[in-house]
Amino acid sequence: MKNSRLLVIILLILFIITRLSFLGTGLNIIEPDEQDYQAIANSAANGWPLYWQGQPYFEKFPLFIYLGYFLGKAFPVLFTWGPYVNLRLISVFSSFGLTWLFFNYLRKRLDFTSAFLSTVFLLLTPLLLFYSKQGTYEAFFLFFGFLFFYFFDQYKNQLNSKKVFILTGLLTLAVLAKHINILLFILPGFYALRLFLQTGLKNQSAWQYLLIPCFSLLAITLILLPVYLYSPALIIDQFIGVSQQFFITHPKTFFSILINFFKLLPYWLSWPVIVLSLAGLVYSLKFLHQSLNHLLVLAIGLLYINSYYITPRSFIFIVPYLLISLGYAISYLKNIQLGRIILVFMLLISISQAKIAFSATRHHGVEASLDKIKTLYQQTSLPIYSTFEADKLTDITQLPISLLSPQATNSGIILTDKRKTELMLALSEPDWQAAKFTLDWIETHSQPVWQYQDPLSHFPGANLSNTFSIYVFN
Repeated sequence: MKNSRLLVIILLILFIITRLSFLGTGLNIIEPDEQDYQAIANSAANGWPLYWQGQPYFEKFPLFIYLGYFLGKAFPVLFTWGPYVNLRLISVFSSFGLTWLFFNYLRKRLDFTSAFLSTVFLLLTPLLLFYSKQGTYEAFFLFFGFLFFYFFDQYKNQLNSKKVFILTGLLTLAVLAKHINILLFILPGFYALRLFLQTGLKNQSAWQYLLIPCFSLLAITLILLPVYLYSPALIIDQFIGVSQQFFITHPKTFFSILINFFKLLPYWLSWPVIVLSLAGLVYSLKFLHQSLNHLLVLAIGLLYINSYYITPRSFIFIVPYLLISLGYAISYLKNIQLGRIILVFMLLISISQAKIAFSATRHHGVEASLDKIKTLYQQTSLPIYSTFEADKLTDITQLPISLLSPQATNSGIILTDKRKTELMLALSEPDWQAAKFTLDWIETHSQPVWQYQDPLSHFPGANLSNTFSIYVFN
């Protein structure tokens, strides 16, 4: 009992170190949406609806935004620590909930030691570590999705009216947290279909399973009806578009996406998580009855992400369920001498790879660059241009900042970087191509008046440092 308490305390300490350190830092320019969400949260001070860039914001259900707004309103001291701490704390709380549910899920199905070690790997998985500290929706929707998964697994063999109601509410919250959780409809849908095929349409239990996604879909429809009336395209893109992603028209596309994901997995997950998860997937087939649910979610999730454009924000959906498989591998390895040595070795590798994601939450390059921009603007009043995220930089500085264009070389202050600029100027639209042509000319014919070297990783987009440069043409 004392050892169990000690191990729980160790998990708590590891969570605090990895999740609460450096929450007050600036933007990771590869994942800069925190600025958008903070701007939307600020608009909540004016009541409903929320606004973004002068337009009503309905793209996502606003629970995450309002939680961030009210947290900042109740504790304004948070903004003395950093500009996005209120939103990041929502992600930290969500990550804590996910961690606790994950630990208890494996503790009940495997054993305490396997649950403990698996949770350590979860806390050190780079993709989960990074997004649990970002003021974006990822940790938030993972928590609500896993909350439904946890209780569905607990209630699935003893459904009644009360439990159907609870599961319907949890599934509705999960989908509203982010539309990708609609994939969790696979769980009650599969059980209903299996019973219908086995015993026919008169099976009462099958209808109870089917009521969960049906009632949830009805609740989601009623909640989002005002949004649909405002803009049908928003609902179609967010929800109907999910199902359309499953249809891959060409096999080459499927395998191309699959290969690119495999290239990224060691970076996003770490080699130990990949190896143990794959081994656990095979081993969990021996316990198919108790591992069926997470295998179903993995199957539908893999099908979805491999039909989507390659992004960590879509891939992260399957990560907690991959780590359940990892738990099965640990439950086997911990009982053999060589297996214990392997686990210690893999934990050490995981720590080294987790550092990459951890360092990506400590950036100050954008803020340092904008401070210099403000000083130059006060001295010269020249127009300001940027090769990346001009709208976001305008929100931060309250100064008019435009996308780089040829006229900037006649008179202007120009901000560039390496990591984000190379992505944005690869776009084919005429404005971006004009910006690329202009930047090529600037780098050939001019020298920056100021530079900031950011040595930290820009995970999850790249394991590369960044350089911010400012040019002045007067």
